[in-house]
Amino acid sequence: RFPLSGSLLAPAWIAERAVCAWLAVGERLAGGVRYGERRLRHAATPMRELRRRYAESGATRPGSASAPDSASTSSWSGGSATPLSARKRIPL
Repeated sequence: RFPLSGSLLAPAWIAERAVCAWLAVGERLAGGVRYGERRLRHAATPMRELRRRYAESGATRPGSASAPDSASTSSWSGGSATPLSARKRIPL
């Protein structure tokens, strides 16, 4: 149950999606999207990389005797010493 205008505007929507897709390909080939004075090559950091960084930092659970200082984890984790596996998962 869609209005007739939705069907009439479908070709324009498809054209817009095609243009945006090609613009995204062009940005990727140019080295990524400009962000300030840098270029972002990826939209997000893969969980594998986050887990590797977390393991390398030697981080432990908050409140434990060997917890690292917040300065060592703040550069990549926002200052949180919470293990990645302890964060709430988003249902699919």
